[in-house]
Amino acid sequence: MTPKSFTVFIVLAMALGYLQSYASLIEGQWRAQVDLLPIFAAYVSMHGGMPIMPAAFALLGGCWLDLLSANPLGSSMVTLLVSMLCLQRAQKVMLRDHWAGEAMVGALVSALHLMLGAGLVWITRHHPILGWAFFWHLLINTIVCALLSPWLFALFKAMDRLFAARAIPSLGYRGIVEVKRSRTYRNEWQ
Repeated sequence: MTPKSFTVFIVLAMALGYLQSYASLIEGQWRAQVDLLPIFAAYVSMHGGMPIMPAAFALLGGCWLDLLSANPLGSSMVTLLVSMLCLQRAQKVMLRDHWAGEAMVGALVSALHLMLGAGLVWITRHHPILGWAFFWHLLINTIVCALLSPWLFALFKAMDRLFAARAIPSLGYRGIVEVKRSRTYRNEWQ
């Protein structure tokens, strides 16, 4: 992931966070608000490249999400950072380019993000509502993130290819040129 694509990625994540807070996407039908920011966090932690990118994404995306929601400031940042660090730790044993692996990563990160967030808010004495409504929200968010992760990962990979530098073909070696030498050592090109 290049710095240009990371900047565009952060802007897309912030725009998505604003749209999710402005118009709750599925909340009216399913009574659960879907949070797609963990999918962005999973992609950054798996394909980010530099180690500073996941921390920067957790800082910016988590604070932006906390500013737009009723969460205490910094709670989403901490949960995103912890979930991204867990993903980076287990990065070598994951199916990175397989759709089932990407779906499982999206589901695990979204569930971990919600459970860590509820635990962190409970530790800070804000008393979140933990009951059947929370578990329904956890289930719906995990299923939606599992279904959308392979599609969004493919979109993010295409965005990375768009901003990546392409190699310039070398003009030094031409394998299709046949050189015939004569007795006078003159090159005859064909």
